[in-house]
Amino acid sequence: MIIKNGSISVKITIDGGLDADGNPVKYEGGYGSPIPCNFRQLKSAIERSYEGNIYIASSYEILIEMQDFPKYGVVMLLDDDENFIGDFIFVLPKKLKAVSATQILV
Repeated sequence: MIIKNGSISVKITIDGGLDADGNPVKYEGGYGSPIPCNFRQLKSAIERSYEGNIYIASSYEILIEMQDFPKYGVVMLLDDDENFIGDFIFVLPKKLKAVSATQILV
């Protein structure tokens, strides 16, 4: 059982490609349905700069009820009050059978 303190949504992408006449088709994308989650910050927010721009770097551990999950992609993380925390890339979520959860590190 997950103690919910937020939610994630997986980014869905559909390639644009070409239509039957060979014209480019506009890229379409969005996010899937929200999935309840429990998240915690692994590293403190660290202020960094790149090419003169300052940004905050953070990493999180996200737990969701055990389910099949894509091997890689992008998730949008929201807190309980629906405040946007960020979009994060994830790779290889891990099933934690002992606690019936799926762990996603971002």
